[in-house]
Amino acid sequence: MGGRSHREPVPLGERPLPAAYVRLVLETLSPQDEERRRKQLRAVGIRDDAVMPGQTTTVPFGRAARLMESISADLPPGWHLALAARLDAAAHGPLGYALLSSETLGDALAALLEYAEIRFPFLWLVQSAARGHCSIECLPSGDLGSLRQPLMELSAISIARLIAQVVGRGNDGLSVVLAGKPPAYSRQLREAAGAEVRHSGDTVAVLFPAAWLGLPGLYADEGMNRLSLGRCRDLRDRICRRSEIEIDLRQELLARRGRAPGLEALAKSRHMSSRTLIRRLKRQGTSYRRIVAEVHAGLAADLLRNTSLPVAEIAARLGFADPANFGRAFREWFGASPGRYRDL
Repeated sequence: MGGRSHREPVPLGERPLPAAYVRLVLETLSPQDEERRRKQLRAVGIRDDAVMPGQTTTVPFGRAARLMESISADLPPGWHLALAARLDAAAHGPLGYALLSSETLGDALAALLEYAEIRFPFLWLVQSAARGHCSIECLPSGDLGSLRQPLMELSAISIARLIAQVVGRGNDGLSVVLAGKPPAYSRQLREAAGAEVRHSGDTVAVLFPAAWLGLPGLYADEGMNRLSLGRCRDLRDRICRRSEIEIDLRQELLARRGRAPGLEALAKSRHMSSRTLIRRLKRQGTSYRRIVAEVHAGLAADLLRNTSLPVAEIAARLGFADPANFGRAFREWFGASPGRYRDL
């Protein structure tokens, strides 16, 4: 039997975002002004019927991002936090139901990491544990522009609320770590998170005791979980064009901040030969090189736009021994040099 056809990574702006989220934004921020809502949707190329209640369609993330930028232009900083209370498990569709019906919190988070892209195309998640605590770190999967701060804050708060909902413990014991200095709307952040909120460097993450991973899910339901995970898998294969093996490799690369350990080392850690790993990736229409390039491109774009790090240091962080090699790779990804991209 033949494998999947060759495919390139889908650009961030073209990745599918559930229209339900767009509807939530519109209902939360302009519930009464129907005519204004229609104009805003038309301006970014989204059909009004695509965001009607009951629709399960998707819209390109780039169009949704332009809509959010347009809406937020006339609103005070912190506007996005009005959405937090509405982003419970049900709002996240089959992924939310899969988490809520999981046997343990550990099972729920495994599903979140594997299928996050079907609901959050702009986000990569990395799980780690140290000193008795577990961390779910949020990383932009590309350049989010002016939406980086609100989307990252909202993502971390949503994950914290999901964790609390799965184990039924409230947010006591949870911490939300956000990047940069505390903003003027810090009080609203704490209220939205319902948990301790800290600011530390450029990290965005949710922290909780590692012992929670074994806690039983309050609404565990084996049948519902199986059905929900099946739906998540179908959506991942159909709209995200991802396979389990490439998501697994991407998770390890992200945990290493893009520093690729090499194909042989990755294969060995998965108890297979390099040839076997190459064949499995080829059957899925991808390759180790392509997965590494996508991770490098996403991390590099975010670091260039949202930090003042020199290009040479960004290159070194991503494992490029020679900044010139990084520059050549970056031009292949974005059609511009790193310096030019930063100035755009």
